[in-house]
Amino acid sequence: MKMRRLSQTLSIIVAVLFAGFLASATADDGESLTYNSNTGVYTIEYYNTYDGPTPVLKHAQFELPTRIDPTVKFTLKESAKGLVVYQYRVRSGKESKQDLNFVQLRASEATAATQNTPAGWEGEVNPQPDAPGSLVNWFQTFRGLKPGQSQGGFSIQSQDLPGVGFVQTWGRLRRDLQGFSDLGPTSATSIGKQYVDLVNNNDSVRRTAAVPRIPVPNPFDATVVLTNLQRYLDQDLVSMKLIDSVLVTQLDRLFIAAIDAAKRNNITGLRNNLKDIRQALKKEHEDVDKDENEDKDDNQKAKSGAIDKLAARVLDFDVKVILKRIDDGESENRNPPPPASGPPR
Repeated sequence: MKMRRLSQTLSIIVAVLFAGFLASATADDGESLTYNSNTGVYTIEYYNTYDGPTPVLKHAQFELPTRIDPTVKFTLKESAKGLVVYQYRVRSGKESKQDLNFVQLRASEATAATQNTPAGWEGEVNPQPDAPGSLVNWFQTFRGLKPGQSQGGFSIQSQDLPGVGFVQTWGRLRRDLQGFSDLGPTSATSIGKQYVDLVNNNDSVRRTAAVPRIPVPNPFDATVVLTNLQRYLDQDLVSMKLIDSVLVTQLDRLFIAAIDAAKRNNITGLRNNLKDIRQALKKEHEDVDKDENEDKDDNQKAKSGAIDKLAARVLDFDVKVILKRIDDGESENRNPPPPASGPPR
């Protein structure tokens, strides 16, 4: 009797284990992820495993906000208050399949009070969730730039100097493709993993541009700023493959000399080293100190050099600002403000 009960118990355990094996073995059965290149719509078949013990095969359609071909132009200038003004013009390429309705950049420092937003758009500046600094956003909820249209008037001001970063753009999703009616596919399945990888790798369309990136202390300290700028050169520009090693070595020597001159308050030596940096950049791109022409053919390529032209243009602007701050500081030292007048004694 005991043997029979034991046999029955083992049979039940085996049956349960086998049923679980079948469920896991067939959970991916019938799941699929396909793409229609004509419509840009993905169709996904997946098992819903959240609403009950029995997986249910579900069907959904979605699109990604990346069916756009944007161009981002920028200009840089200093404000009367000594801040850097970052101005952007965004164009949606004629080959875009969605309206472009969201623009974002990451800034090392920026405030909502300095943001300018064109008519018909909304703007906001929020703290970055995963790093120091700010997320600067411009967006339209129900409209956007249609293919072939462009929009200027996006700007932000920052006390920090520019570096090469990314402006991210998104396309407006169709309202009839609302995604999933539940939590969507579980990442434990192969289709779920494919879906997560697809979305994570196609979150937005990025374009390089100048963004606030080089920290500048207040009050201005040339030694600190030059140290931050050299670190950006050695780390960011090198990792982005925007400069070759020979020019890095040449510029490093000049930065080291400039930093040493700044520490010793050798203004003449500091100024000469900074001018040598600008001259080295101009040797690679003769028009490095000129703003890009926004009407220039987007497909026209700049002359190749030891440094990417955009990177050279931004670095030249940084050095030019530092030179101006040094000259302004000297002028203040030569002409201190008169002492405040007080009542006669």
